[in-house]
Amino acid sequence: MLKAFKPDVLVTQMGVDSLRTDPLTRLEMTTGIIEFAAREFLATEIPWVCLGGGGYEKLNVARCWALLWSIIIGVDVPDPLPSRFVAKIRELGYAERLLRDRPHCAQPNDFARAQEALDKNLALLQRRLFPLHGIVPGESR
Repeated sequence: MLKAFKPDVLVTQMGVDSLRTDPLTRLEMTTGIIEFAAREFLATEIPWVCLGGGGYEKLNVARCWALLWSIIIGVDVPDPLPSRFVAKIRELGYAERLLRDRPHCAQPNDFARAQEALDKNLALLQRRLFPLHGIVPGESR
């Protein structure tokens, strides 16, 4: 597709809300897809503008942007997070010790958990936003 279109510049939005551990979307992806996509974009040799985007879990955002930045500047980074960083995030309640997610294969109940999270988020939005606009749930306009 890129070869057929022949763009002068490649602009990508590299949001990390696609990760399976994102509390809002739960789309079953891992940091591996972010890393793969970045390497593929670089391999095109088209000037690349890499933009941030969604991501509703702070540690996911930090880990993915560390991976993206390392790829962009051509530096290999180890998987273990620096011990000082691990100590700091442990104080914040995070147990993560690795930069990259472990490989994950979706399980049959992953869809149900994602659907539950979606329903919960939609109900919250409905409770908070509908009254602001005078919308009564179930009432057609």
